[in-house]
Amino acid sequence: MDRSPLPQKSLLKHRWFQLIILLVGLSCLVFLSIKIVTLRDYLNSDFFTFWLGGHMVWTGENPYFSTDWINGHHLNGVTWIPNSKFVYPLPLTLFYAPLGILPYFEAYIIYVFLLEVMLLLSTYWLIHQLPENKVNPYLLPVFAGVILFRPIFSALFGGQISIALLFIMTIITILWSKNKWFLGSVLLPIVALKPNIGVPIVLVLSSWFILKKNIKVLSGLIVSSFLLLGIGFFQNPHWISEYWNIGNTKLSQNFGLSPTIWGLASILTDFNPQVTLKIGVILTILILIFTGLILFKVRKFASSTWIISIAITTSLLLTPYTWSYDQVLLIIPILWLISYLIKINKPFLLNATVFLLIDFFALFLLYISAQMKMEIINFLLPLVIWLGLIFALLDSKKRMDTLVL
Repeated sequence: MDRSPLPQKSLLKHRWFQLIILLVGLSCLVFLSIKIVTLRDYLNSDFFTFWLGGHMVWTGENPYFSTDWINGHHLNGVTWIPNSKFVYPLPLTLFYAPLGILPYFEAYIIYVFLLEVMLLLSTYWLIHQLPENKVNPYLLPVFAGVILFRPIFSALFGGQISIALLFIMTIITILWSKNKWFLGSVLLPIVALKPNIGVPIVLVLSSWFILKKNIKVLSGLIVSSFLLLGIGFFQNPHWISEYWNIGNTKLSQNFGLSPTIWGLASILTDFNPQVTLKIGVILTILILIFTGLILFKVRKFASSTWIISIAITTSLLLTPYTWSYDQVLLIIPILWLISYLIKINKPFLLNATVFLLIDFFALFLLYISAQMKMEIINFLLPLVIWLGLIFALLDSKKRMDTLVL
């Protein structure tokens, strides 16, 4: 009876300490957000595309109407106009509407702050997917690896959506790891609001769950997809046809320049568009066939996290249009590979430095890109991780078969 107040006092002190640490951490993130925005030409940034789309939800203007879109740039003092229209699916504007009602400068700072929080939460949650007794030793090396990951800098300074996609895919990964299939699949179509990355991910995952006959995932995916389509039709009944035309124009402008198989095809064909198309189609078909065979081979024991990882890397390899900042999504497969190495009892030093080694590889590719004055060579990063995922799972299957024998 006399001892009961002591644990309560100690616990209260511990909670206050945690609160202080949290407030200091959030203050640092706010300071960093302000620095990121003010140290660059924030008016002429990629974030303005998202902000203006959300802003037009309130003004009632049509982001697919070039006059409205260009006038929106001029009214806000923006001189860099990379696209004459909004280049994303219309429902995405609703997600940015809360930011669109705010002044642009303040909205940008809040957005970068939210991206930082989403990045840290995603990393923290993914680390806790490691084997339970191995979490604490890997907190520091993994966070260091994430912070030094080159695509993070591009995504934060450009105000890109890729970190938000990582956050959503991380939530899906956690939900599916707990067999909450329907809830996870409801979130999946949101990723497709960046179609060049999200649609291939959704297609690969859908194929897998059709193979597994997982009705919960497929039903959640269908319900959520129709909901997003309906929201778009409510905004503009013609949005799909308008977006389709804009998407084709954007793709043709950047065809063969992205760090993907299509960029590799461009290099191999000396940037001949007709031959690039043929080589790209052949390489894409070969990778899809090989991936499909692997999925069929491992269908009985592959985890949902591995499937998500292979979907991400396959998408980053095969999409005709993407840039290096989208490779932020590789954090999920990298953490899966670290988890695999831990489970097969590889030395701690090796496991803890995997992410840092990938960081150095990404920086090396950046150096080569600077010499080439193009980003195509960065396709090697998702390719190496894609091969690592396949090798690791086949190795796991071999180990299981050996144990059975």
